[in-house]
Amino acid sequence: MKTSISIFPTVLILITFLVSCRSPSEFQEILIGKEPVLLELEIDSSLAKNTYARGEALDLTNLMVRGRYSDGSVKRLSPSPKENITGYNPLKTGKQVLTITIENVTATWTIRVGEAVPKQISVNTLPTKLQYAKGESLDCTGGTIKITNTDETTEIKEFLPYMVTGFDSTKKGSQVLTVNYQGFTDNFQIQIEGPQVSQILITAYPKEVSYIIKNDTLYSLTGQEITKQFFAGNLKASYLYTDGTTEEFPAREENFTLPEPVPGISTVKITIPFEYQNKPVETSFTVFLFDSNEMIPPLSAKSGFQKAESILENAKTLTVAGKTEYVAGHNGYGSFGPNNRAVLSPYSIARTETTYTLWKEVLDWGESNNYVFSNKGTEGSGGSYFDTADKKTGEPVVNISRNDAIVWCNAKSEKEGKIPYYLNTEGEVIKDALSSSCTSPNLNLQSDGYRLPTQEEWEFAARGGIAAFYSTQYPISGVQDYNSGCWNYPYTLTDSLENLSEYCLYNENLYTQKTGSLKANGMGLSDMCGNAGEWTDSTKGNEEFYILGGSCMDTSLFCQVSTRLYKLKSHEKSPYVSFRIVQNIP
Repeated sequence: MKTSISIFPTVLILITFLVSCRSPSEFQEILIGKEPVLLELEIDSSLAKNTYARGEALDLTNLMVRGRYSDGSVKRLSPSPKENITGYNPLKTGKQVLTITIENVTATWTIRVGEAVPKQISVNTLPTKLQYAKGESLDCTGGTIKITNTDETTEIKEFLPYMVTGFDSTKKGSQVLTVNYQGFTDNFQIQIEGPQVSQILITAYPKEVSYIIKNDTLYSLTGQEITKQFFAGNLKASYLYTDGTTEEFPAREENFTLPEPVPGISTVKITIPFEYQNKPVETSFTVFLFDSNEMIPPLSAKSGFQKAESILENAKTLTVAGKTEYVAGHNGYGSFGPNNRAVLSPYSIARTETTYTLWKEVLDWGESNNYVFSNKGTEGSGGSYFDTADKKTGEPVVNISRNDAIVWCNAKSEKEGKIPYYLNTEGEVIKDALSSSCTSPNLNLQSDGYRLPTQEEWEFAARGGIAAFYSTQYPISGVQDYNSGCWNYPYTLTDSLENLSEYCLYNENLYTQKTGSLKANGMGLSDMCGNAGEWTDSTKGNEEFYILGGSCMDTSLFCQVSTRLYKLKSHEKSPYVSFRIVQNIP
């Protein structure tokens, strides 16, 4: 049986379709279909990367591109491939206009290219120190990193401890440390072993540190011969380990090196059989040596004592007014023998020695303003270099050199908006205590800043008198009677050993005390004798500068205002030497 298929419905539908078409071309379009045409591109770069560093590759992430078509539709288009983008030059800084082209339709947007920035770091050279004792601080000396920038340029930079993380000096063993620089890191390895002896801490000095030289041998003021055994039996000290722990140091004769028998300020060196950082562990303390023929006879007490009323009870400084010629008293002549006169211009002088609190305040300011100090100073002779907190006892700063003092004076002047006094040969302000200019600086005589006193200025103030404070009965110049007025006094406002302790901390006290603890002299100045010796700007001519007033460790002889036995070079220091500032008055 044959099956027949009817095509009538199909033919009928086709005929109906052809009838509804108005032309053959329209018929073709309907059969095939027509794609909408891209008419316009729209760019939204608000979320895209529009700022580049020099050398960075173009980043099209988050760049929004929309196409508007002939049929009215809007579609999001991909900006890739990058060949569709023109106008980008990664090595040219500044503003750049980029063009995107899709199906012969273009649009533009703007970016900015800045300077190159780091894109990677690597440790270039390891620090010299990779082996540590427990408790030691991190030392990055010699360590450098290589910085690779976005434009492929490179640079070498030292890295410092604050750039390194992962260091723990309390734990023994191997440690991996991380160098951090602008968000990039690299690592290196160190090793930490047990604690080592790093220093010797003197906890108790000998009771006597002033000695007489006889036939190249040292003797105490009571006649005892000073030997290594003397120091071993009269000094107490401790080992300081790198982890901060201490242990009593068993002093032996072989640990001590005696000073050369030369008059002046010297040191006793203590050395122990340990090395730290490839150097012997040693310390020293100051002693005072003088020839037996430098001992002068005791000065006789003089009458005519006149007590001055303090004119500046609470002031910090005392002003000496008027340009004045004067003759110093006859007791111990000092800088002035009979008929020797000095002309003083007006100046102000601090009522007390410079306290550690004030020193530290100016020191911190100075170090953040390009001033360099060779010593940090300690708070009194009993202070420690290792105390980070200021105890604020009011004691004078010691263990600072004259170089440190004059740089500090310049820093204090600049801090207060005054003109610094000490200049180098180029006329620039001295800011570095290690500079050779400190020994013989140029002086800005027009300065209103701070400085050290000359020995004449110091003695004038230390003797505690000027005629205006007492009576016109005692003229300053042309004095005929050296027994009159206050200029007689060998000490500051007294000539009697019986009451010297009211004005002066002396006689082998181990430690300095708070400034101003004792009576002031006739000018209202404290501690002009005793407590701590004071730097001056006066030199003996061999780069040694006079230390005046004596210290808490000294006998009464060294506390006389006329004594010129102590001298130190400008870069040297002592735990019993401080300073007092003066200021020119225009």
